[in-house]
Amino acid sequence: MGAVSWTERKLSKKTKRRMNLARKARNAVEAVRDQATV
Repeated sequence: MGAVSWTERKLSKKTKRRMNLARKARNAVEAVRDQATV
């Protein structure tokens, strides 16, 4: 169980970083879209 929790923690860290990158990219796209509309 300890090993599983450790791997889950490692994967969660990677997924969190990936989610943050995706959120940043989405925000950038929305910002560009807002500038284009305005």
